[in-house]
Amino acid sequence: MSFEEFFEEFKEELSKDFRRDRYLQCVILRSKKAIGTIYAYGVNRTDGYAFITVYVISDHERRGCGVEAFALFLLYLFQELSLYKVYVEVYSYNKHSLSCLKNAGFVEEGRFRGHRLYNKKRHDLVRLTFFRDELPRLEKFVERCLTKKK
Repeated sequence: MSFEEFFEEFKEELSKDFRRDRYLQCVILRSKKAIGTIYAYGVNRTDGYAFITVYVISDHERRGCGVEAFALFLLYLFQELSLYKVYVEVYSYNKHSLSCLKNAGFVEEGRFRGHRLYNKKRHDLVRLTFFRDELPRLEKFVERCLTKKK
């Protein structure tokens, strides 16, 4: 498949996502190269919550980019939408992500047992939540990231 064909297929898929429930999607850049994407969906303004998904291409040179993009995006959503909480879902075999999210202040709010078949084994889908009252902690992290970049 050529790049043009891939890009057209991507645009069509993205358009369908926005018609369904996508709120905002951003490309994560480092040194003017696209290294991933992050998006919010399932926004419920009445109850004050949204879901976030992040995908970063795995590469040792890009370590930390996903965390920084995630923190900035999370902060933006809380400020822009006056949310009460934000959800993220992670499969139980992704121990590194689960650990990072819990260390960042996310708490497990739900678990869907055996939700995914991976490597011939059933794994849980873990729903984690970040609450508005944890924002001061997040703001300090973002401030440190921005100061580090100067």
